[in-house]
Amino acid sequence: MSTRPRNSAHELLRICAMLVIVFYHLLSYYLYLIPHDTSLDSVLEAFLPTVHVGVILFVLISGYYTIKPSVSGLFKFLFIVFVYFVPLKFIQCIHGHSNPLNAFLFITNTPYWFIRTYLYLYLISPLLNKFLEQSNRKSQNMILLVLAIIAVYFGTMQGDESLSDGKNLINFSFLYFLGNVIREYKEQWIKVPQFYLWLAWLALNATIVCLLLCFAKETSMGSLVWRWPFPYCSPLLIVNASILFVLFSKWSISSKAINFMASSMFAVYLIHVQPTVHNHVIMPILQRFSMWYVAIMAICVLWSCVAVDKMLTPMWNVGKRIGKSLETKIEHK
Repeated sequence: MSTRPRNSAHELLRICAMLVIVFYHLLSYYLYLIPHDTSLDSVLEAFLPTVHVGVILFVLISGYYTIKPSVSGLFKFLFIVFVYFVPLKFIQCIHGHSNPLNAFLFITNTPYWFIRTYLYLYLISPLLNKFLEQSNRKSQNMILLVLAIIAVYFGTMQGDESLSDGKNLINFSFLYFLGNVIREYKEQWIKVPQFYLWLAWLALNATIVCLLLCFAKETSMGSLVWRWPFPYCSPLLIVNASILFVLFSKWSISSKAINFMASSMFAVYLIHVQPTVHNHVIMPILQRFSMWYVAIMAICVLWSCVAVDKMLTPMWNVGKRIGKSLETKIEHK
């Protein structure tokens, strides 16, 4: 499998994906954790699924380019998580009179469900990549179908509790394969005019919002309708994200500025959901403003996290050197 150069359009998509993740989190905090005028809650909740595609987009991008696993890459991944989680968690444990050793269990004892699941995907990616390299398109489509049945059908339609939220390796593997299949069928979808893709995307999101507004959650039909658009294994969310991914893939951009900013999106996720940052920075600020400032705050949070990450560049360079050194030592054993 050849290494494909990154299209900055996909890096721009990563930035947009992280922005909607931050926006989704902030709006959810506002709706469910902060006392406020609830007259518009049903409308706002109906719009939430339209911005709940960020995680899916990240995994689709990984599948499109395929993960290139390495010792240095794994060390870098764990090192960044360690830096952004452990020090603040350690202080929190001391002040909260809990066991400070819990701070070092940053994979198993962590609010970062995405980190844990993506780490599993990273670890099995050599097997997935080997299958993609050595199998034909028919076999790849068959595996994609099997994974879709398990992740999407049983996860969403049947409500299997072990699969229902899509925060699992089966769903991430499905999305990884889907990203790869999108690349393989590029000659087909590249011919579809952008106008029709945007129209399909708008129609899908309008349908989701209208359905949620038409059925109250408290009714039996409403509970079923409201269950479908939110899990990461939802067919509605996956189609939504796939259309967006194809739209961005039609653009060909080369931008050092976009690539530079996109390299900090992982840090944005780690910082803004860090419990100490969430409890003592984001929530107090969010409580001071009305709902209409959530979008502006999401942009400010993203830029602030990027600034913090760039200031820590010397530390990341040290971590990179350590990772390379470990990889060299292992290779020479």
